[in-house]
Amino acid sequence: MAEDGMHITGLGTKSDHGHFYDKKNFAVDKWGVNSSLSLVKGVLIVNFIEVFSGRKVFESKQNVDLLPNQFTDCHTAIYVRLLDTSGSVIARAADWPQQLKYLTFNPGTKVTAEVRDVGVVAVSTNYPVKCVVLDVPGATFDDNGFDMFESDDIVVRAPSVAKRSVVTVDYYERNK
Repeated sequence: MAEDGMHITGLGTKSDHGHFYDKKNFAVDKWGVNSSLSLVKGVLIVNFIEVFSGRKVFESKQNVDLLPNQFTDCHTAIYVRLLDTSGSVIARAADWPQQLKYLTFNPGTKVTAEVRDVGVVAVSTNYPVKCVVLDVPGATFDDNGFDMFESDDIVVRAPSVAKRSVVTVDYYERNK
């Protein structure tokens, strides 16, 4: 906590991990409080540290704006991927801050879907996006309703999709 005269800026965390070694998943909430009348800009750094060795096992840095005279949630989604030895993605998972209705997604979000070959659709995004839904009338996709993050294109198989098919894309809060 920093104190500048009568103005206090603080940061808090809460986690549900309990005994770290017992759990595979846990949540961390982060928030800041700014009691000044001015915006406070900063960088939020989150580290996971192994207690015995002191080794840093994870670090995240995020620019944050603590709004004047209020509480600010530092919303961070957690995105994990399992890769095989060749670097191909075997599995993905995402955990989003709850409740979703309080999140603000970037209004400049663009999700594109391109048919690369018969039955192969490549999907990409420029910002994090929740619940991407693909549609081609009559087609069945091997994955749908998935979350995406920038720099992680997803290839979806859809055997009945022709090379010239138009793929309609929708996602959570697309039209908000």
